[in-house]
Amino acid sequence: MKVRETKPRAIATGAEMRERFHEYVEWCRENPIMEARMSTTDTNFGTLAYVPKKRPLSLKGFCLFLGRSASWFSTLESRVNAANNSSDKGYREAMRYIKDFVQNDVYEGAMAGIYKEQMSIRILGLEDKRRNDFHVTAVAAPKVSIVMSKDAPKLASSEEQIMLNEGLLENRIEDLEFEENFDEYEG
Repeated sequence: MKVRETKPRAIATGAEMRERFHEYVEWCRENPIMEARMSTTDTNFGTLAYVPKKRPLSLKGFCLFLGRSASWFSTLESRVNAANNSSDKGYREAMRYIKDFVQNDVYEGAMAGIYKEQMSIRILGLEDKRRNDFHVTAVAAPKVSIVMSKDAPKLASSEEQIMLNEGLLENRIEDLEFEENFDEYEG
């Protein structure tokens, strides 16, 4: 990667900021990211080849191109917006233009398949609608009333009562007594 040596310098006007941004865009075009790929052709099979890939534009990249920290742009933008002077109008327009230009590059790059779709969605602050089309709607449960007739048997409140009602408890007691007697006989 070619490193551009630069010293930070003041940008006097919005027009100069745009000019410097276009220098950054041109630098990105002239310095693509080189991706190392293993060749799969018969003649060069297994050799390493470097394939140029478009360098994506970013506000952070622009700041670094200018020799500034990554927070410089947002700090300058906050100061310009807080001052709200008519003389800062050129800066405001230039900064909006730069942000729009970078967002458009990311958006179009994703649409063309140059940039990864999910990364572009994250950078642009968009939402992937395919993941959010399932919605849960709460529905009130119907009210249920149990009405017992006079002739209906009383409901059991335990497992023991159920077994007694079915006549199974006496059989189980007999089984347990048999098992105890059998264990004594074996022992």
